[in-house]
Order: sequence, then C-alpha cells, then structure tokens
Amino acid sequence: MKSLRLNFKNFLKGDTSGSATVEFVIIFPVLFFFVGFILLLAFDFFWMLTSQKAVERGARLAVTMLPVPDALIEQGRVINYTLTTSADDGEPCLPGGNCAAVPTYSCRGGTYINQSTSPYCNVTRFNQIYDVVRNLAPNSIVPADLTVTYEDSGLGRATESYIPLVTVELQQTRVLSSFTWLERFFPILGNTAVPTVAAAFVGENMGN
Repeated sequence: MKSLRLNFKNFLKGDTSGSATVEFVIIFPVLFFFVGFILLLAFDFFWMLTSQKAVERGARLAVTMLPVPDALIEQGRVINYTLTTSADDGEPCLPGGNCAAVPTYSCRGGTYINQSTSPYCNVTRFNQIYDVVRNLAPNSIVPADLTVTYEDSGLGRATESYIPLVTVELQQTRVLSSFTWLERFFPILGNTAVPTVAAAFVGENMGN
C-alpha cells in the first residue's frame, strides 16, 4: 500500500514512473465489473434456454398421454366433442359453430386452479409431466411452479375426439436471477426472478 500511494503521488506530479501500476488500479475494477456482468448474463441465459427445453419436453409428453384433468376423460379415453343442434357427425368444429364448447382446464401443482370441491386434476398424471420438467430444469422447482393448461383448439370434428392446445408453463418465482443483488443499488429493476417460460403443442392423439 505504501508503494502504491507513492506511485500515485508521483503520477499526480507528472512523474511517469509507476504510472502503469496506477492505471491498472484505476482500470481493474471497471474491467472486473464487465467480466463479472458477462459471466452472470451467460448463467442466466443458460438457465432460460434449459428451462425452455424442459417445458418443451413436458409439453411433448403431455400431448401423448391422457389429459391431467379427469373432466376430459370418459371411459378411459379422451372425451368426444358434443354436437350442436345444427351440426352433423364429422363436421369440423368451427368457433361458436358445430361443436359445443369445451371449458379450459388448468392444473397447477396437481390441483385445478379454479377448483372449489371437485378434484379435477389427476396428481399421478401431473407428476409424470412434472418429473420430466424437473429432471431437465437447471433450478430446483416444486410442483406449484408448474402449470398444465388444456384449451380447446377448435381443430376437431363433431362427435370425434377432443383436440386441445396443451400448454406447459414453468413459473420460477422463487428462483432468483444472478442479478438480484443489483436490486439493492437500483430498486427500479424490481423483481429479478427468473422469467416464466412456456411451451404449447396440439394434442391430436392423446392417450392413443
């Protein structure tokens, strides 16, 4: 430290001896900050890409198995579309047309989100999807982080099997970003948790 102070005084006086040391001390913190910033950004980018791949794997599994909500299963298979009064068998389901609307079901953590008394979500089938996502997700997740949604795609035909749009969503609100420490200095950043990721596929032959 004594040598550093002496070099800094000489630098202020115009003496170039020891200037390299002083310049290094001035530049190093800035360089260290940028290198650290790039590394943290790389870690977060890796987490995001891996989380996205995890939900894609979960969605691919979800469209090959029976739906998680029991309400979408009848006699061990996916329910059929119900005709409206003006439709015939096999006619395409058009929005507000030939097929009766099928409600949207969302299961989070194995529980129906809008559930009142009836247990609409099958925990065993939900856990099959959750296990696939958890095995690939880079952060430790819990079932409550995962939501599986079944929404009518409108692609089916009257009296034939229901074809939903299946969305698997991972909401990692408990998993903090590498930049969480910046909140202390820049409160305007708000919550720096890892963002929500989702993947959706059409389930044409679910459980078949």
